Amino acid sequence: MSIELTHTMKDRMEDFSEYYAKFLEDGSCKAVKSRALLEEIAALTIKIERDIYLRLIELGYIEEAAEFLKDEEQETQTFHADVIDIRQSN
Repeated sequence: MSIELTHTMKDRMEDFSEYYAKFLEDGSCKAVKSRALLEEIAALTIKIERDIYLRLIELGYIEEAAEFLKDEEQETQTFHADVIDIRQSN
């Protein structure tokens, strides 16, 4: 498990927050950079979640790891359902 991932995530979140605030304020900052940062944050989230899952197993917390994996699966299904709803409403 790398603490560096969390530091990188924090940096990307701060960058995103600045770009997004500027975008909301006056639209001068294009959403392209914000979108790229969000994609990077999503990828980092997945890596950190994987590290947590593997660490739970390494520590012998099998039930917690199974529950963690179950929660992740449910969140993924909810996300995909939301995307479908958005596409259908447009």
